[in-house]
Amino acid sequence: MAEPAAVFHLLLARAGDHAPALPEGLPRSALLAPERAPIELAPAPLPSRASFPSDPSFSPGGAGDQPDDLGPPPAPLWGVIAPAGPEGDRLLGLVDRLIKAREAQQRSPARVYRVARAATMTMTEALAWRRECYDSGADLGSDRPRFQLILGDLDQVPLAIQQVQALDGYVGRLSFADESGYGAYVDKVLRAEARERTGRGRIVMHTARDGSVPLELGWSALAAPGEALLRADLAQGEDAAIEILSYGAPSKPGLDLLLDRAGAPEPGVLFTLSHGLGAPFGGWSKPEDQRAQQGAMVLGVEALLTGADVATRAFMADGLWLMFACFGAGTPATSAYQTWLDRLHEAPGKPSGVAGSLALGAPFIADLPQKALANPDGPLAFIGHVDLAWTFSFRDDGDATKGRPGRFMRVLKSALEGNPIGVALEELSAFVVQTDTALTLSYLAGDAVSDAAQIERALLWLTRQDLAGFILLGDPAVRLPVQPLRGARPSLP
Repeated sequence: MAEPAAVFHLLLARAGDHAPALPEGLPRSALLAPERAPIELAPAPLPSRASFPSDPSFSPGGAGDQPDDLGPPPAPLWGVIAPAGPEGDRLLGLVDRLIKAREAQQRSPARVYRVARAATMTMTEALAWRRECYDSGADLGSDRPRFQLILGDLDQVPLAIQQVQALDGYVGRLSFADESGYGAYVDKVLRAEARERTGRGRIVMHTARDGSVPLELGWSALAAPGEALLRADLAQGEDAAIEILSYGAPSKPGLDLLLDRAGAPEPGVLFTLSHGLGAPFGGWSKPEDQRAQQGAMVLGVEALLTGADVATRAFMADGLWLMFACFGAGTPATSAYQTWLDRLHEAPGKPSGVAGSLALGAPFIADLPQKALANPDGPLAFIGHVDLAWTFSFRDDGDATKGRPGRFMRVLKSALEGNPIGVALEELSAFVVQTDTALTLSYLAGDAVSDAAQIERALLWLTRQDLAGFILLGDPAVRLPVQPLRGARPSLP
């Protein structure tokens, strides 16, 4: 029997012509190529969502309805991870007002952890840092902060630190090439937290349907059913008044409409699905060009949403932006998929040219979210991908008829419920833990024999990498200045 059509696709377009970098996609047989995954043991169960009530008086310092209420350990404290030495001292000084505000809320000093600067770090090395500096297991750990704000770019505090800490913590990062961005972001957060919460919030969903197969799949398996889930979930009581604006017209990516809708003054959540801008044909010629452009939102053949577009104009002010696209949050020095990609030379639609989008110099946080977060009229938090973004994360069984939109819609719903954004991201991180557990059990059961069994294991491994690629930029303790959703309803599927 002939092999079915390609089932896995990449949300990446080339700079220059904006053509998909992997136009043919990959068939299931390509999944025989991933490297043998290391066993990733899942952490202990996360605390109950009841520990993070939606009452606006809640702060990171307490587990009850008021900041001074005591709750079960570990208390949801807030802390900072910064580079070692003078470089880290300078960054800590730039966010000192935020640190002091969080200390006042939790009524205790903020713990500060330091990391030696490194452009790359393996997960094993990050776990070793965690055991030595964050949790050795020698004490009860009651003073360990669950909310952790990383300061600096990916070559200052490596990506692996963020990914390891996010397995059982609420971790965000601030990184600005222009260091004035730190102060501008702190001003915005403190202003938003002092703002009266009067609005009910809004939801903006924008899919840049340029006619490519990956975005058509994204529309049919993620964006459209995700919108339906949210509408059904909100269609009762006062929550029914929440505005949902959705756009996904075929072959009309809609840059002007996105700017218009995101420019409205009411805070809320924005979900975008698009190709992310990668290297031009032949690769980037200079690291500075890559840093300025890679990860920009591609909206058709001619249109881009770049950092310059969101630097000064109102764009999802005091809201959350969840961007689904390759390199939307940043670019690593080495892709989590590198060994797999290197072994796909014989696969149909082989991903030639994809490697040209990896960092030419040091790994970096993308310019687009930097500019959005530094903008006084921009979002309070940004969630995006810091590697290649595939369709694995919402079509993890390779079946075009089955999607997993609830994984991403839960993040949006949790933010509107009044939870800190770090807690909202945990809705997605929980699936990383699930796949870690499944991989562990698979390897403990013994080596796979059949091709089908190898494909299923490879699919778990690749799905895990895809989901773990989403990171939070911004303070994980920040919450949207809106009236939280009312009532307790079952979680989205």
